Amino acid sequence: MATFALYSLYWFYKQWKHQALVTSRKISPAWRSLWSFIYVFSLFTAIEDEARPSDRARPQRLNGQAALYLCLALGSVALQSIDIRGFLGALAMLLGLLAVMPMVAAQKVVNITYGDEKGSANAKLSGGQIFVVLCSLVLWLMVGFGFFLQIRAGTTGSN
Repeated sequence: MATFALYSLYWFYKQWKHQALVTSRKISPAWRSLWSFIYVFSLFTAIEDEARPSDRARPQRLNGQAALYLCLALGSVALQSIDIRGFLGALAMLLGLLAVMPMVAAQKVVNITYGDEKGSANAKLSGGQIFVVLCSLVLWLMVGFGFFLQIRAGTTGSN
């Protein structure tokens, strides 16, 4: 919610880029991250498959997490298309925020696979992550400015 789903795009991009390197398959990480709801099952399966040979990782099945992500992400989009301002809009934001949970579960499997159970390698922000945060900040400023203009237009229009 705070990043307007930009972080999920970034996360899926980084995961698909990693899969392209590990598997030597010709994958377009950008397209697969934009269409994450189509490719979430194949990504989570690839993460499981990568974890299986590892002695460290006893991965949980991520199919349920992929299904949860799909339901939450599509539910959020559907509710936003119905009502962005009222109760359904707030529920859409909550579903969008909860859609991060399956990504966290998959990231834990990735971390365990590479011997970084605590996620220490991800403890610092990378340049890409800083870029996502800055873009999100700009979007929040634009939203705030839009609300300000809407409020101002409403008060000046009543005079």
